[in-house]
Amino acid sequence: MRDAAYGSLLRNARRQLHAQIAEALEAQSPEIVESQPELLAHHYGEAAIADKAIGYWHRAGKLSAAKSAETEAIAQLRRGLSLLDALPENRERDQLELDIHVTLTAALMAGKGYANPEVVVALERANRLVTETGAVGTPVHFSVLWGLWVSTFAGGGIAAALEHATNLLSVAQSQPSSGPLLVGHSIVALSLMRSGDYRAALAHLETAVSLYRPDEHRDDAFRYGQDFGVSAFGYLSLALWHRGYPEQSARAADRALAYSSELGHAHTLAHTPCDGRPGRGLRPRCRHRLRLLQRERGARE
Repeated sequence: MRDAAYGSLLRNARRQLHAQIAEALEAQSPEIVESQPELLAHHYGEAAIADKAIGYWHRAGKLSAAKSAETEAIAQLRRGLSLLDALPENRERDQLELDIHVTLTAALMAGKGYANPEVVVALERANRLVTETGAVGTPVHFSVLWGLWVSTFAGGGIAAALEHATNLLSVAQSQPSSGPLLVGHSIVALSLMRSGDYRAALAHLETAVSLYRPDEHRDDAFRYGQDFGVSAFGYLSLALWHRGYPEQSARAADRALAYSSELGHAHTLAHTPCDGRPGRGLRPRCRHRLRLLQRERGARE
């Protein structure tokens, strides 16, 4: 009966009802606006108010990504992108598309892998939009540069990846914010490690961890798909181990675990390498994950 009644409404009347519902939620239910932006996105979409719908789909995608619900985030962000044709062609529209593509890229990387073809397509579009919107040197630009690096790195192009990383670090050195520098030193180090140059990598990682401020850089976990301070401590642990400093390696690993536990971001935790150390059993991050699994199993039982 409900579906029949809804289907009998004229299009304009249906749109007006959806708009009234969305406006009422905004005015009277701020807790729903914060916790369920996809509900408002749906109603504004059905009301053909595209700009509002797109904004709420973006908020919903970011909220899902923050909970590591990558499948939901991808679907929500694509719903927002599908409505962009309803907006006039201008810089504001392109900027909105760029912002959504950056969030989508991070969700796709976490959900499908760095070198996935869908990631590459999203990055290529975002890179064009950076130029078209004049966003060169902005945080969005750095997230796109990082994406280009990581997709190349994960695809096995080590020399090209080092070139991308060096380019990002060069641009970052002209910026007042420490976030891009943290990212730049981290990815240069990881590229050097992949090519076997642990000595040079160690210097970059020591610089990276010295720059890390958890409160200042926390949002980067959702721009890049991982918290780079946590990752830097994890890779520092590996570099120290390969350079012959096992105790320092263990301390760096413990720092990575402590920060990742505070953050509560699953993909960041997954980024800290987990393997055995001769004579020491499981590495700290392995023991931590084992404790988490045991705790979850006990809760279920």
